[in-house]
Parts: sequence; structure tokens; C-alpha cells
Amino acid sequence: MPKKLRDSGSKKPQLKYNKVSLPEQQPPAEVQWSLDRQKFHEGTIVENTLQNHVDNKPHWYSLNSEQTQLNKAACNKIIKDFQTQGVHQQAAIGVGNIDPNIRQVHQWNYETLEYFDFFQALVNNVNDHWWQYDLTQIEVPTLCVYYGDRMGKYSWHKDGFYSDKKQGRKISATILLNDSSEFTGGDLEIFSGVNLDGKPIIEKPQLKKAGDAVFFGAHDYHRVLPVTKGTRASLVLWMWGPRLR
Repeated sequence: MPKKLRDSGSKKPQLKYNKVSLPEQQPPAEVQWSLDRQKFHEGTIVENTLQNHVDNKPHWYSLNSEQTQLNKAACNKIIKDFQTQGVHQQAAIGVGNIDPNIRQVHQWNYETLEYFDFFQALVNNVNDHWWQYDLTQIEVPTLCVYYGDRMGKYSWHKDGFYSDKKQGRKISATILLNDSSEFTGGDLEIFSGVNLDGKPIIEKPQLKKAGDAVFFGAHDYHRVLPVTKGTRASLVLWMWGPRLR
């Protein structure tokens, strides 16, 4: 069994997200160019066809730990709760397909209203401000732990799918649960299109402190680079809703 992340042992009251005013964010100029196109070209970094839906918003939105209202103690509590009360497994690709060459991650799923309510309110606040998607429910949150001694990583993939061709994942979120100074590597990268030269535009949201978060479209290709030292812990969330038209 892999080692659990060390917990501070501090006691925290139940999490409650208080809606806050969120700032406007603009993408870099080269990314804005890609957002103005009707569709993305097929990328050379992935083998599948990219999404054919492109809206007029940047493809990711970030919040710092003050905006998410998740300090270090709260993040430690999440790690402890998930690892002591959640269901642990080697993370698979799709349904039951385990391939460490593509996804080397240990995960814990934990169902509790405390976290459901908090994170659903957090994602809904970002959605109301940024995308205004029609959302219906949140999927069970997942703690993902990447161990440096195992070169933890997750290669290019997208989270979005439609279970019945009507409902599916629409927004993905990653919340860093330990400071980036505690590990080497492990950057999150998001594929945002191609530039005028046909080269892929890869964005790298800055997740530095425990509680920092990034939100992006569930159909956007992304990856977590290998962790080469230390341990990276993050919580991943998915919000569901009707199929994009």
C-alpha cells in the first residue's frame, strides 16, 4: 500500500462555501486567437478528434485558495477524510482499464453531503460567472494522489462523455491539496487549440498553493505531467448537465 499523505490532525468545522464576487480573466493573446475560430484543428498531440464545440470564453478559469475558501488545514482534512473513509483503487482509464503507462494515479472516492454541497456551490458560482451552462448534478469527488517514486502522471485525455447521449460531464475542476513546493513536476497542462503555424497551444494554469483551483470544459484535452519527486494531491470534480448543442 502506498503511504498516505501526512495529516495535520487539526479539527475543522464542516465546510461551507460562501459565494463571493469573482474577477474577470482574460486569456493570453495567442489563446484568444484560437477562441475566435469556429472549431479547433485536429491536434497532433492526441490521437482522437478534438471537440467541435467552441464557445467564446477562455477554456479555463482559476481561483486562488482565498477565493475557494480552502486553507491548508481544510485541504489536510479533505485528504484525511478521503483516505480514511473513502474507497481506494488504482485509477483506471475508462471502465476498469488499468495502464500505468498512461495513468499512474491512486484515487479515493468519498460520498458525503458535506463535500457534495460545498463543491457544488463552488463550481456553480464559477459557472454562473463564466460559462452559464445548464448543470444538473455533481459527480462523486475524487482524491487523486501522484507519487514521485512511481512517476505519477496522467497522459492526454478528456473527461467529457455522455452516458445516455443526453446527459454528461460539462465542467471539470482540479483543486490542489498540497503546496507545489512539496513535489517536483506534476504540472497540469490544457490543450487550447493551434496557432497560425499549426502548432498546438498548451496552457499551464498556475496551481501553487493548497486550495488553488482551475475549472475547464470537460471536453478539453489535458494532462498531468509526471511527478518526479515528492507527492502531489488534488481533488477532481465533474459537473453534469444536458448535452452541449
